[in-house]
Amino acid sequence: MFEIKEHLAYSEDCFDRPHKPGNRDLCICADFDSLPAQFGKGMVRIVMDGMSQGHGKEAVETAAPVLYTNLIGELMHISRELSHRAEDIGSRADAGISIREYLAERMRTILLDSIRAANKVLRRSHPEETYCTVSVAVVFHRYLFTANVGDSPILLMNRAAPEPELIPLYHMDNMAGERIDRGELTEETALHTEYQNGLLRFLGFERWDLLDDGNIHFRMMPLPESFVLLLGSDGALAQLPRREMAAMLDRHLNNEAPLAEFMQELKQAVGQTGSTDDFTLLMDLVISD
Repeated sequence: MFEIKEHLAYSEDCFDRPHKPGNRDLCICADFDSLPAQFGKGMVRIVMDGMSQGHGKEAVETAAPVLYTNLIGELMHISRELSHRAEDIGSRADAGISIREYLAERMRTILLDSIRAANKVLRRSHPEETYCTVSVAVVFHRYLFTANVGDSPILLMNRAAPEPELIPLYHMDNMAGERIDRGELTEETALHTEYQNGLLRFLGFERWDLLDDGNIHFRMMPLPESFVLLLGSDGALAQLPRREMAAMLDRHLNNEAPLAEFMQELKQAVGQTGSTDDFTLLMDLVISD
């Protein structure tokens, strides 16, 4: 089980800025507690970043309801399945499939299928140049599951770690990420280069094979005892070095300051870089047992 000690959701609407007439971010936060409590408690966080050159407002407003509806429906199904069909899980465990492995298999399928469903509806409704990124985090049954397409960051700070660190739980699907993977750039040297804006994958793809299982990035990890989960647009969480953001967040947590104070300092620091991108941030301070 887990407890959300503090939650923050902030999005600066830059839709009316003349230099980005079609840009729009969208975030979704949902907590659920279906019966019985052993398996039912969960948390869903979603960030979508509409692309200004790709009718981003229409993209996020079309794709988000499909993604959310599919995801929540399947999570409720898993909760009931785990709770009311323990004998089935037992038989799976006897066959060498543990609950952890079962969840990994099911959650991967659910997240990937939900993202693909959103992409399919987006392509049918807006067949030309309607694009957005998507990053999803789900906390359920002592595990954290994440999936992303695009470059909207998902970061985690484990408060039990000896040094403050923001661990990336996403893949950077842009030209900078590609060069980092090849060892040509570090994450810090990639900041504010032209490669940061060159997205390689996003919702609204014309080619379905570009959103196959290998190109929707899925991760799973056990919940730390105490952690902070951050999801945001690249305008919020990809403008400063992660070590700088980690030190800033750690200082605020040690001072027992509200998450809003960290957000304001981060927003000010991002502004000093000259960034004019949208700033969307979701944060949760979580305690698990």
